[in-house]
Amino acid sequence: YSRGNIEMSHFVKVEDFQITSLSALESAASRIDCVFSEDTEARYYEGTKCVDYTIHVPNCEWDIAILKTDKLTENGDRIYNLEADFYGSNGKVLREKIEKLRQFYPIELAKEIANQEGYIVEEEIDSDGNINLDIYISEEL
Repeated sequence: YSRGNIEMSHFVKVEDFQITSLSALESAASRIDCVFSEDTEARYYEGTKCVDYTIHVPNCEWDIAILKTDKLTENGDRIYNLEADFYGSNGKVLREKIEKLRQFYPIELAKEIANQEGYIVEEEIDSDGNINLDIYISEEL
């Protein structure tokens, strides 16, 4: 936003969206044509910021930052948060991508956990655009 002659960015931590699996986040990012990266510099309005990982968004000058927190789940898994600069048209693109990540990350996490437990997972999208997961017991279990 602009205050007088000073332009300010809106770098926002998305605290209500906690990530516990980077591989599920990478899969979710891929589904929305973004690229999970181990780059440690996220681009934003005022330059770059050191982060743990990034998600590069096509046709956007800025990135979604992924930051480790000090928090752990009950299972001992590290919790990560997303951050992004929500200023202007690039910020609008990032907000939209984060909302898509909110949709696809839980799906990818459920698939990952089921696969780790030896289940077979099939995904279907119905005519209304709803995503359904069918999880089957593997014959090997």
